[in-house]
Amino acid sequence: MDVITYKNGKTLCLATVLKCASTTALHAAYYPLLSIQAGGREFINNQALKFNPRTMKLTDFPYRIAVIRDPVDRLVSAYGNIFLGYREHLGFRLSNLKIKTFLDFVINLKYIESHLRDVRYHTMPIYESLRHSYPSATNYTHIIDSKNINTEFVPLIKEISGVDIPLLHLNPTPLDQKKYCNIYIKKAIPLIKEIYKKDYEEYGRYFT
Repeated sequence: MDVITYKNGKTLCLATVLKCASTTALHAAYYPLLSIQAGGREFINNQALKFNPRTMKLTDFPYRIAVIRDPVDRLVSAYGNIFLGYREHLGFRLSNLKIKTFLDFVINLKYIESHLRDVRYHTMPIYESLRHSYPSATNYTHIIDSKNINTEFVPLIKEISGVDIPLLHLNPTPLDQKKYCNIYIKKAIPLIKEIYKKDYEEYGRYFT
């Protein structure tokens, strides 16, 4: 969770989760200070003041934003960008040829997570990712679905910071990988809803 203070003196806490458009959200939130649209997540993190629940109270900040994503869309992105996209996972995939489709990926998710740390980080439930700070939706003034980064999040950051922000969209899931997944998504949805039951209970009303 990032604590960002703008030049006008207004401060917000921004909670982002991997594969929930976190890089895009961070670039938009930091744009009023850095005036750049790119540079990578590591560059942004080097600028950040992190929220420390031991010394800070979330309620001390008038603006508290969490960016989330429907677990179905999130897993499709993790499958395409992380599981298939990372070269270092090739050996694992070749050793597990039965994991051929997105549905196979979901069915074997726990097994995959136990062997591939990157996948674990990018598929961890939202509630669990925010557990060490504030997982409950009631703690935030704004909960924004990642699909609405440009229509809701960017205008909100502009309102808070007083700075115009260009529309952003970084690291999209390749369209060919989305198409490849589509025939398996419908069958995987019931299993995904069970795996991410807590996320749907806590944030389901915000998914669009």
